[in-house]
Amino acid sequence: MAMEGVIPAEQQVFDPVSQARNYMHTDENQKDSAEQLARETASQLEEKNITLIAVIESIGEYMRDEDNTIRSKSLGYLAGILEHLPSKTLSRQQVDVICTFLVQRIEDGGAVEGLLALQSSFRFSGDMAITTTRAILENLQDIQTKPQRQRHSIIRLVHDLLGNHRNAIKTMGTVFLVGVIDLFGGEKDPRNLMLVFSVVYVVAMEWDLENHVESLFDSIFCYYPITFRPPPNDPYRITAQDLKLRLRQCIAASSRFGEYAFPQLLEKLDSGSPNIKRDVFDTLMACIETYGARVLAEHSNNLWESLKYEVFHAQEEDLADEALKIVQANAARLCTELATDDNGISFVKQYLDMISKECLEKLREPQHKQAKYASMILAALAVSDHRALDEITKAIFPSLLSLYQGAETIESRRSFLECFLIILGAAVDVFRAQPRSRTDHIPLEKFKDTLLQRFSQALMGTAPEEMSYRILALSCLAKLSNIPSILSDEEVGLAVQYFNEIVLTEDADGRPDLVSKAIDTLLELSESRSQILLNITVPRLLAGLPDAGSTDTKRYQRGISILARLSTKHNLSDTVIRRLFGRLDAALINTATPQYCEALLAALAYAIKSQLPMQAHVGENYVQKATDLIKRSGEVAKAGVSDPLTNMGVLRALGRLVCLIIQTASDSTRANFNNEVYTLFTNEFIITDDKYSTVIKQQTIILSTYFLAAINDKPGSPLRYAADHRPILEDLVAITIASKEPGIQFAFLQHITLLVNKFADQSGLLVAWNICKNIGLADSRNATNPDAVKVLMFLAKAQILRMSNTKALLDHLLGLLEMEDCGALVATGFEILLSQDEVLTKQNGAKIRLLSGQVVFTHTLAHITKAFTGAAPGVRPRYLIALGGILKHIDRQLVLSHMKELNPLLLQSLIVPETALKGAVISVLAIAISENPLSVEEHLSSIIAQLLQIAMNKATNEALLRLQAVRCLSMIPGKFKEFVLIPHTKTVDRDVVKVLDDPRRDVRKAAVDCRTAWLALDEPDEDD
Repeated sequence: MAMEGVIPAEQQVFDPVSQARNYMHTDENQKDSAEQLARETASQLEEKNITLIAVIESIGEYMRDEDNTIRSKSLGYLAGILEHLPSKTLSRQQVDVICTFLVQRIEDGGAVEGLLALQSSFRFSGDMAITTTRAILENLQDIQTKPQRQRHSIIRLVHDLLGNHRNAIKTMGTVFLVGVIDLFGGEKDPRNLMLVFSVVYVVAMEWDLENHVESLFDSIFCYYPITFRPPPNDPYRITAQDLKLRLRQCIAASSRFGEYAFPQLLEKLDSGSPNIKRDVFDTLMACIETYGARVLAEHSNNLWESLKYEVFHAQEEDLADEALKIVQANAARLCTELATDDNGISFVKQYLDMISKECLEKLREPQHKQAKYASMILAALAVSDHRALDEITKAIFPSLLSLYQGAETIESRRSFLECFLIILGAAVDVFRAQPRSRTDHIPLEKFKDTLLQRFSQALMGTAPEEMSYRILALSCLAKLSNIPSILSDEEVGLAVQYFNEIVLTEDADGRPDLVSKAIDTLLELSESRSQILLNITVPRLLAGLPDAGSTDTKRYQRGISILARLSTKHNLSDTVIRRLFGRLDAALINTATPQYCEALLAALAYAIKSQLPMQAHVGENYVQKATDLIKRSGEVAKAGVSDPLTNMGVLRALGRLVCLIIQTASDSTRANFNNEVYTLFTNEFIITDDKYSTVIKQQTIILSTYFLAAINDKPGSPLRYAADHRPILEDLVAITIASKEPGIQFAFLQHITLLVNKFADQSGLLVAWNICKNIGLADSRNATNPDAVKVLMFLAKAQILRMSNTKALLDHLLGLLEMEDCGALVATGFEILLSQDEVLTKQNGAKIRLLSGQVVFTHTLAHITKAFTGAAPGVRPRYLIALGGILKHIDRQLVLSHMKELNPLLLQSLIVPETALKGAVISVLAIAISENPLSVEEHLSSIIAQLLQIAMNKATNEALLRLQAVRCLSMIPGKFKEFVLIPHTKTVDRDVVKVLDDPRRDVRKAAVDCRTAWLALDEPDEDD
């Protein structure tokens, strides 16, 4: 029950007068309370619990007060209420009444804030906007005497009125234009200037400036250049760049500003400040992009006079580049409108003729540095538009060709060729961006015959030792050939013959840059003139290939290499690939050398692979070719005759090619290959009664392995042994261990790994696990059989990568490390577990779990860390070798996260004789020192001592290992605090000196760098 005399909150009546009084009694420290009171009143007004008149009457006595502070605060209360009212709450009449009320009091503080809130109202009209704007312009011209906060509100109000009611305010015409010039004059606050520049931008864009162009321009250019630096912790986060961009927009807003902008901007270029020059360049670019051609033409002479100095006498390279862009942009803008003077001469022609004439004078002195800049200017102009290119061509080429022909030395001609190269490069860009037909009048055509003759003569008629000159001539000829619609097919064909000649006959070792440039040119021409290359280059390259191989391997290797690169171009690929297949057929028929056949197969694989991004099923086109090669290989193996296809290198190359073709064929084709070719091959040529009876027959396992990599592991796979893995696995294991040929044995190991990893089901995995547990590691003499150890490690790898029996397998292998007879070999074999394999890849469908490497590393490290201390002296090195083999293949971040456990083991590893282990350990230490030095700081003394021992001991440590040690030592200074390193400086200096006489030059150089880095620690600071 409510207490007597107390009215429940829900029954209380809102009193506007009390609310206003409470607001007026708040002080500067109670802004949140004041805002809450205004929000509550707005809510009552929105819900129509009170009227607008009641609100205004509630502040009446305060608005009539003689104290301006009280009047301003009362208007601030009204402004706060309006700010929290939804846009459609007030009627038009109410908005009009409040607008009039506030406008009449606009000089009082708070009225402007009220108008700011009111003008966003849905029913605030254009007439109200005009009334408000007039009141501002007439009554607030003393704005600069007001505090920054009030100035911001006034400027913000003008800005928002213009944004929301532009059409209405535009009817004010000159009154508004002149008013804002006077109102904003002298403003310096960055936040306010951002608004001022926005208002002036709109006025410049949309107002008729009449006789006020200069005054409006001056009102903003007085701020140029912006030198503002924001204060620390600026709450508004306005940067100098923000102001620069906004001011730049204003200057470029109206072409009528041109008569004032260009002279004053160009005058600023006299500044010695590179930053001011960059700002001027950016502003000039903005003006050129928006001003009309006639305005630009009026100032083009002065523009060129100023900019040419910046190019020819550049303080910094980037300033010259920026000046060139302005010269180019002006030409491009003049070309877009093609305006003319009173005599009918186009402005762009006048501009280009003026510059061309001056640049040509510079080119008459080709040895002078300014000749190069003149070429760059002409190229910048030429690339701006095809009309500019035509004018430049007509103005420059006759004199340039004459100068070139009259030059007496190669050095002089070189300068002219450089100019031709730059301009022709621009022509290539222009013609590609703006295609032209042969019916167009193209001035460059007039000079093409002379250019073709001069460039060809310079390329083919110059002494071979003038290499750079010939490369320059070749580049010019390449550019000319690549300009669309200029040279005919016959003329381009002539150039292509020269390129072919260089590619096939020049000494690639003595003149690699020339040959490389010729090849690159042929590749580039293949994009636009593919038929010419198919008619001339491809037959010439093929004709240079022997039918049966050759002792001149360099010659055919170069031809095959170029054909392979040409085949990467989509419009040449199919033809080149089929021709290469034809050459391969001829080579096999003529019993060519294995090296030649292998090179052809590698080129075919490269060519087909390059087409994958454009043609996902590119292999579909060559399945029949692959099938024919497979059958031929099988027949050769069955017959047991000598043939290129009995060479292991050729078989591996063929296997890679077939695997690629099958993988990139369609699903149906792959299935057909699985069902027919693979089954036929394995049944007829491998799984027979006399299987693997000869080396030639054993070699077929190489192809079989690549087939196994190519086919999928879906149900119904045509593997003869899919139902029961035991017989085939046991059979393959026995053959692998018995194999005496390393290449064949490795193929068997890959085959076993693929079978278990990719195809084995749970029963197959159990078979593999049992073989690992029970495999006999001893040979007939009871010595450890290294071949059996290899089988064990590859079988383990197949299971571990798919995370099957991982920990059990690792425990088994780690246990074998303690066996005296086989421990050393097993330790070396640990590297196999995570090593990269050509056929066991995800692309080939192998099951490689993401965390498999992490599991192997952490489990092995935990076991070794626990067992190391109590292990026998002979076992410890095996643990370290096993760990080192794994570390090579582990992500560095994972290794760094376990440095605490690793450090003692790594230090022990540095004294083990095995070079590979020490190299792996030094690599880990180098990563730790570079990325997490604190992780090894505790052991730094031992690390330094061990690295020095390795670096000095030439008898037991290979040169590469010594180099690693010295480089690792060099990394230490700068990664640790000096007080940690100072105790070691004398020792390092004493021992590194001994490395300075190392027989290897790279080790000696590294030692010098290392000593310098350590000696720097003893140097006193500059302040000492």
